[in-house]
Amino acid sequence: MDQSNESIVVNELAVVKRFVWIASHNERPMLLPAHLLAAGFEEMPAPLGNARWRHDDGVSPLASIMAHLPGASDGWDRYGELLERSLDGRSVDAIEPAAALGAVTARLHASLATPTEVLPAPSAAASEDTVAAWWRRAGNDLDDALSSVDGDEGARLHGWERTIRDELRQLPRCPTTAIPIHGDLHVGQFLRWRGGLAVSDLDGDPLGPGTLEGPLAKNVASLVQSIDHVGRIVEARHGVSVAGWIRDASDRCLRAYRDELARLGASWLFDEELLRPLRVAQELHEFLYATHYLPGWRSVPDRAIAALLETEA
Repeated sequence: MDQSNESIVVNELAVVKRFVWIASHNERPMLLPAHLLAAGFEEMPAPLGNARWRHDDGVSPLASIMAHLPGASDGWDRYGELLERSLDGRSVDAIEPAAALGAVTARLHASLATPTEVLPAPSAAASEDTVAAWWRRAGNDLDDALSSVDGDEGARLHGWERTIRDELRQLPRCPTTAIPIHGDLHVGQFLRWRGGLAVSDLDGDPLGPGTLEGPLAKNVASLVQSIDHVGRIVEARHGVSVAGWIRDASDRCLRAYRDELARLGASWLFDEELLRPLRVAQELHEFLYATHYLPGWRSVPDRAIAALLETEA
């Protein structure tokens, strides 16, 4: 759904993703599936290979190839439908399924942090310069959003500017742990099929440079905010508020993530202080995604960031 690249199903056996929008030196499609496979992570479509172009300046990805998961349903559809069913039938539990998202994400992160022959030293302390670059990007996203989002959404964004800058200033400037992370984690990346849940699309953010390393909190922030986005979509369809579901499902996802990470002995990887400011930064990024690819989407971050800023840290 709404892919910036193109996926082609071949004989119901494989999916070839042809890259249309991707940074020329993005190594994610060539490294991360192989690294996860070597680390024993199986909750993903099995990687079958990739196509790349070797040129004078290095190597550029052309396509990734993975196993086709028969009958797989997209997370946007699945969780939206579940929430809609809960509106009609109160016996439907639309909260607990969010726990699976958090638990799989924890296992994904623990595997990404595991040394393999592909990536022998995947976790490291990010330098102060690296951390500062992450925060500069958040500030740049705000500046870009302020200059590119017009209409009522743009007016509201300008009204929130001071509050947003205050939130971003809460980002700690001290070094933190960085590992290779999923570049664009949201509910739509979790495919439900007969084998359970599978995390897809390790190629990264179409707006980003394809950097491998980042803080785990960036993935968690984008995942939790995507739960909010499911709620905003349902609100728009039905003209009702699902603020309670957004709060409870987000909390359930976070609790499951923390519990599973602790069970795996990997809690030290997760820097809690980064979570809220990165959730705010994620919504700025959503505004930019709407500007570049999906103009009708910007009503979603418009409502999501308002709710987030109105909630005490």
